[in-house]
Amino acid sequence: ADAAAQHKGMRTAASAEQAVQQVRERGVEGTIINGDIAWMRGLPEDYAAAETLLGALADHGPLITLPGNHDNRSNLCAAFSDPRMDEGARKVMTVVDAGVVRLACLDSLRREDVVSGRLERPQLTWLKDWLAAHGDKPVVLFVHHPLDDAENGLLDAPELKTLIAEHAHVKAIFTAHDHSFAHRN
Repeated sequence: ADAAAQHKGMRTAASAEQAVQQVRERGVEGTIINGDIAWMRGLPEDYAAAETLLGALADHGPLITLPGNHDNRSNLCAAFSDPRMDEGARKVMTVVDAGVVRLACLDSLRREDVVSGRLERPQLTWLKDWLAAHGDKPVVLFVHHPLDDAENGLLDAPELKTLIAEHAHVKAIFTAHDHSFAHRN
């Protein structure tokens, strides 16, 4: 919420503004923010600031938000409610039929400011059933925590990998969490 805040020498608000401008210039058909919308604890004012900034994308298709480890699930959902969100199993799952592909956004947040993530059994069961029922199109998954970090990543990554191995229509998984700070013009 603090526009002057810096992290590792980077002005986060300015970087976010630049990213939003780049999305607008490229004419994208929608945006997925794969977690860590808030700073540290997911305070309501963090989401109010993000909502103001991201409002500039309203005319560029749907805006999908997933919780990351710095988010607060309840505050995130209050700010960015979406009819595609299914808050079953205490998790936020969003599915988008994007024409030739389906996007499934999963919730790996355990609780705010806990570094590692977990999908948990109910969400994995939901995903298994959903994938079995939707094999007619390619699927792309989104989850905040990476699958290759046994300590700080997705703790139940082995279960997810086993599950998707049974479904050839899962074509990609996009993760975030790593906080790689880089700038490209």
